[in-house]
Amino acid sequence: MYQRFNKKGNQKVKNASKVDEFGNKIENLKEFLIKNPGARYYDSMIEYKFSEAIKDAELDHLMKEKVKIEISPGFKYFDKNHNAVTWEYDFGFPDLNIVLDTKGYPTETFKMKYRMIVWYYLSSFKTVPYILFVKNQKSIPNAVHFIKKCSKGDVDQELLKSFLFHNVFGKKRTKNGKGTNKKSDKK
Repeated sequence: MYQRFNKKGNQKVKNASKVDEFGNKIENLKEFLIKNPGARYYDSMIEYKFSEAIKDAELDHLMKEKVKIEISPGFKYFDKNHNAVTWEYDFGFPDLNIVLDTKGYPTETFKMKYRMIVWYYLSSFKTVPYILFVKNQKSIPNAVHFIKKCSKGDVDQELLKSFLFHNVFGKKRTKNGKGTNKKSDKK
């Protein structure tokens, strides 16, 4: 599912393209930013579609986009500098205690980072916000519905479960279409 572009770069989701604020694919981001300084762009079409759905539902006044948090500070160890570990989530709804990330398929690195994110919130704030993941465009309406219900003070626990990390990414599909769990497969 992932394609490595170079040794130093991050793994990228295959076929994910940056799009402008109108949903048009950006061929060259550097050129786009030179021609359109300060223009809004999205990292993927799913991120753009979610943002549009939130605007259509008139919930955009609650939303903050592209919020970066530092999970672990940078440090020096045996004369080697180690960068800080950060996470930039796509959308935040601070008044509703919701953090949302649009993610096709997580890398192994992100799976470890997710554990660090939960630890960060627990150690820093003694509580963890609802960390939701929207995997595909089909799940956008349900995510918007959940956020709308939360804005009215009603948290739909069943709907919430469908967006949690382990439910979205925890099972692998088999040929017969049923999900499997790594632990239960081992004998």
